[in-house]
Amino acid sequence: MKVIIVGAGIGGLSTALLLKKKGFEVTVLEKLDKPGGRARGFSIDGFSFDMGPSWYLMPEIFDKFYHEVGEEPPEIVEVDPLFSLYVDHKSEDFTKEHPGFEKYLEDTEFMYSLALSKFLFKEMRITDFLDRDIITNLRRFPIFF
Repeated sequence: MKVIIVGAGIGGLSTALLLKKKGFEVTVLEKLDKPGGRARGFSIDGFSFDMGPSWYLMPEIFDKFYHEVGEEPPEIVEVDPLFSLYVDHKSEDFTKEHPGFEKYLEDTEFMYSLALSKFLFKEMRITDFLDRDIITNLRRFPIFF
């Protein structure tokens, strides 16, 4: 069977690999000159920019995917500083010692754990959002407030 996938972002490329492994003939169409979607980057005047969040935010998910397609996950290298911000010819490096980093880790660990247990690897229904853990912690999600 032939399949056409529109978009060569992480989702499109992952779907293409999984379908190819199952024996489908897959064609991926991409409107841009290179794949990656939000995971791609670009450079201007010696500065590099990510188009979106880091592609490796959920290592368990990617490890599972790599094993499903018969590959080994890439080696992950920790960077320091975590990122640098340049404004008006001034720069600030953000490291693990940066004020607020511990609170950031605490908040994101909570959201990450909740997402793993409540949302991933399941078909969602509207009633899933009425879950007690989600409702009682709604204020912890910055997308709502």
